[in-house]
Amino acid sequence: MNSLDPHPRRPVLIGMRGSGKTAVGRALAAACGASFRDADAELERRSGRRIVEVFATEGEAAFRALELPVLLQLLEETETAGTVLATGGGAVLHPAVREQLRAQTHRGRPVVWLTASLATLVARIAASERPRLTDKPLAQELATLFAEREPLYAACATHSVETSERSVDDVVAELRRLLG
Repeated sequence: MNSLDPHPRRPVLIGMRGSGKTAVGRALAAACGASFRDADAELERRSGRRIVEVFATEGEAAFRALELPVLLQLLEETETAGTVLATGGGAVLHPAVREQLRAQTHRGRPVVWLTASLATLVARIAASERPRLTDKPLAQELATLFAEREPLYAACATHSVETSERSVDDVVAELRRLLG
């Protein structure tokens, strides 16, 4: 395929919360005429509860237990359907998800790690309703999570794209060049 192909390979987007997975995924799918699925939105739809509520009432372990079957099903469904998939930030914490991501990359599906600076993540998350995972200050929480997750993202990703200080359209254009 060349960079002008309107149908680049449909990626799985991974990365920290606030890195732009949903916004970029939705825009990439629209630009390519593809469908888009968001794992967090699907989890909320299936459970009938917002993620923030699950974290507040049942904690992270309960959320991860709800998340795993949703992620595995979406990975399977979206690979064959040619759908752009945005995972949750902690998707790579599940060994079964990492295994499925690696299997899909071996079959040619790209897994794109969207990255952003700590300052960008803090600004984006502070302005949203995303759940907090600890009682630590947000920057400290994110730095700890990033240190834990960075090797997992790196092990699963076929590509990495920085989103700090960039428009969604600019990131989408780069992804189309990269994946096309």
